Amino acid sequence: MSRNLGYFADEGPQDFPHLNKCPECETFFESLTCPLCGKVCPEEMRAGNRKPIKSKKSHKSGWQTRPAYVPWYLSTWFIIAMCIVQPVVGLVLTWMGYWKKGWKIAVTVLLLLPYLSGVLTYVLSFLLRH
Repeated sequence: MSRNLGYFADEGPQDFPHLNKCPECETFFESLTCPLCGKVCPEEMRAGNRKPIKSKKSHKSGWQTRPAYVPWYLSTWFIIAMCIVQPVVGLVLTWMGYWKKGWKIAVTVLLLLPYLSGVLTYVLSFLLRH
């Protein structure tokens, strides 16, 4: 309850050293009583008296961090299906997704290759006629 878990919320504990913290519901607030549960903030949980939170060492791997919840339209199977059925929509979803940049560039080149080869063929045929 101490924070809102957003879509890209970091997984580490969050602390606001300038605010008081309720030991029961872990809410941060400015007054002496918790606005949610109504309990008086003890001295050891007040701003400036709390011990700092130790940060966990994160394991850095070569993979891009991915949020715990991925919407269905950004899942890999749906993006690949859209690249086959609707290439333009698949291209947009590819760049919105959580793939590595190298994969995004490769899919973009692969999807644009037929269009670029058609334009190149048209330009070459036009130049060879004149």
